[in-house]
Amino acid sequence: MQPARIIGSHVTQEQFGGAWPLTVPAGTLHAHVFGQTAPFSVALTFETADGTVYAANGIARGIMPELSLLHAIWQETERLPATEDTPEVVLRKDLLALLSFGLTLVDINQAF
Repeated sequence: MQPARIIGSHVTQEQFGGAWPLTVPAGTLHAHVFGQTAPFSVALTFETADGTVYAANGIARGIMPELSLLHAIWQETERLPATEDTPEVVLRKDLLALLSFGLTLVDINQAF
């Protein structure tokens, strides 16, 4: 399945400040728009300086399963140790600011 449109924007840790959720300082966030008419699907990907492309949302993971998982560069905030009843839990920075910005790249009213 090919997207109808791809929109990209260079994003940086400096731009997002404390809301930056990744371990790399910058990259390109791409919004891949699937569909010519509503409802649209938007797959978000993040490309690092070395050219590695990561699936940044569930739609990207579903449509492009060959992409690397964002977990590899998603900043950890805390690790809760395993207990007898539960495995170790890894807490990570909130992705909301980055993913919301990615969705703003797509103005559906102007997309086509």
